[in-house]
Amino acid sequence: MELIPLGSVISVFKDQVVVVKIENPSRIPELGSRAYHKGGLKQVGIVSDIIGPTREPYAVIKMIQGASVSVGEELVYEPRRRKRVR
Repeated sequence: MELIPLGSVISVFKDQVVVVKIENPSRIPELGSRAYHKGGLKQVGIVSDIIGPTREPYAVIKMIQGASVSVGEELVYEPRRRKRVR
């Protein structure tokens, strides 16, 4: 599993949605990518949207049930796997 740095949490809304300031605008995650705590052991949620200007984008993460994060925490993501076309 390849994990790529995503960025740091800037807002948490009702433990359902998290906004993350993307660390590297040249590596924006695809929608549907899985977001994890920095250690990569526990999934936080799924990237549901990318917002903001192209020079300073933000990722919106829809939290999975039972996950928790705090403001300032660093997250990583796993690139979405492509389906093979036969």
